[in-house]
Amino acid sequence: MRKKLRFSSLPTASGGIARAAYARALEARLEVEPLLKSSNLTPHQIKNSHFRMPVKNQIKFLNEVADELPDPFLGIHLAEEIELREMGLVYYVIASSVTLGDALRRLVRYSGITNEGLRITYHERKDITVKFEYVGVSRLSDRHQIECFIVILVRLCRQLTDLSLSPTSVKLAHRRTKLPAGIKKVFGCNVAFGGNVDEVVYPRLATGIRTVNADPYLNSLLVNY
Repeated sequence: MRKKLRFSSLPTASGGIARAAYARALEARLEVEPLLKSSNLTPHQIKNSHFRMPVKNQIKFLNEVADELPDPFLGIHLAEEIELREMGLVYYVIASSVTLGDALRRLVRYSGITNEGLRITYHERKDITVKFEYVGVSRLSDRHQIECFIVILVRLCRQLTDLSLSPTSVKLAHRRTKLPAGIKKVFGCNVAFGGNVDEVVYPRLATGIRTVNADPYLNSLLVNY
């Protein structure tokens, strides 16, 4: 059985996905130092959870590892195996929220702590829409990081509610051919590629679903912290 891949345990650290990709590359016995160098990273930086990795370097490293494995769905595969609690305090402030709507609003509020190159917004109208926007980074350069984020979000919603909850739709700006059945099953819905937005949509009723580990006292403490 493959081991769970780990984020940095520090809630303020960025680069957790790149570190998970690094672990995967080592497991596959790839020559990782040339891949790091090509991504403007060093072995010390990739191993140091205190190092705040530039988003463009993480994107480049993911692309390099995906090409070498080869794994055209590296970001999705990493997201399936990452231990969500390794997100640190951000995970616990989300998990202790009373409802899924509260959890998603907390995720949006604190998303900049874990990745300064990505802005997440949350809208409640007819549906719930969680949108991802890149800040200071070329969106066209990325495929694996955004797919990893989307699958992590889907996993979070399922784990927090203990339900087989799936989005009603997922839209991604980059282009892909038709997804294999196994990959499509991860999302649980249709995924539209090649648009002008990166977003996940849930039905409006999902906002009121109670989380299984709701703890308003802990949540208030963490929010104040």
